[in-house]
Amino acid sequence: MNRNIVTDVVPPHEKRTIRNISIERGARRPLPKEDEPILGERTSRSGRQRQRGRGFPKIFIWILGIVCVLLLIFALSALFTGATITIAPKTDRLSIDKTFSVKRGISSSALGYEIIPLEKTLSEKVDASGEEMIEEKASGNIVVYNNYSTSPQRLIKNTRFEAPNGLVYRLDQSVTIPGRESKGGETIPGSLEVTVYADFPGQEYNIGKVNFTIPGFKSDAERFKGFYANSLTEMTGGFSGIRKKVPEEVRESTKNSLQNRLKDDILREARSQIPEGFVFYEKAANLRFETLPEKVEGNSVVLSEKVVFTGYIFKESDLSKEVTVGSGSELESVNTYIKDIENLSFRMRSVPSGSDGSMSFTLSGNPLVVAWVDENALKADLVGSSKARVSSIISAYPAIENVDSVAIKPFWRNTFPSDPESINVKLLLK
Repeated sequence: MNRNIVTDVVPPHEKRTIRNISIERGARRPLPKEDEPILGERTSRSGRQRQRGRGFPKIFIWILGIVCVLLLIFALSALFTGATITIAPKTDRLSIDKTFSVKRGISSSALGYEIIPLEKTLSEKVDASGEEMIEEKASGNIVVYNNYSTSPQRLIKNTRFEAPNGLVYRLDQSVTIPGRESKGGETIPGSLEVTVYADFPGQEYNIGKVNFTIPGFKSDAERFKGFYANSLTEMTGGFSGIRKKVPEEVRESTKNSLQNRLKDDILREARSQIPEGFVFYEKAANLRFETLPEKVEGNSVVLSEKVVFTGYIFKESDLSKEVTVGSGSELESVNTYIKDIENLSFRMRSVPSGSDGSMSFTLSGNPLVVAWVDENALKADLVGSSKARVSSIISAYPAIENVDSVAIKPFWRNTFPSDPESINVKLLLK
């Protein structure tokens, strides 16, 4: 039987197009059945159905988006809710030159002080330049007390001070010891720091801290009892014998260099140990330098210096109060503090003496006294309050001069947050 075959092979020299495809003669595309939709109609109807199906989700997405935006705005407003109130406390500029008498110890009834005791030693090796016979006298610092009378007592050059072991040290110049004083019903001996030197050269005069008597007063029992001295430093530097020689100019320059470094180091260390709420003045300190015995290492000599530091620190709030009292300032009736109180000029008038460590000093300058504002109480009063109530709330604080500004976040809120931690109080000093 002969069949009509559709040719699907294109000769190499012809292009393959629809014209090259043979179609069986008489073949026709079948007509759609009566109940079968035309292809175009089917596509059109399904498209309209899909469009109708997408209408509801679009509305839902818009609603959901609006809700999310509102929730985000609410969350951000809650997150960034806060308030800042800037207030100007009352201030007063003073001019002072006031002397204070204090005792060691911090109390609520009177101004006192505490100490920071430190020690530090530095050494440096220098080249020796031969040997020599050395005879040097030991020396050290002592404090001489006059608890005998209110009159000053002059001690002449070479006055003797005797240690418990019988060794004698002498003044190298005449001095005058202040008389004793009475303060608050207590007797405070007059005192003076001096340097004494051993009677003879030798290492045996290198001793630790001891108490001294004045043999010259033994004939007067009351005077002998009323005048005495205590070591501030050890007695050092005594030597007798042969040792490596160091040129004097080298020894002096090395000594000065070591002492300068010691001073810088000890003051830096002292400042790092000041407790919070306390103030320290560089001149409110005693620095005692001691030249330690030399050590020989081969053809070199080790020179050493030691510093004994005693720093006096004061509670800042107590000192501020004492500075203000009696100044005639209108702020005497409220709690105050002094801005940059550490910038006042400090002068030591007498070193600590007696069993209670009584001493006196002077402060001078032009401090700015600032009324103290209880910020925690102010925050508690502002919680949940409207801006309109700020003036009436502030009127209950006598330490506040005025309100400079109030800022509440977000901007549409008109009341302070309910959490005191979200309220920031700034002080504006004028």
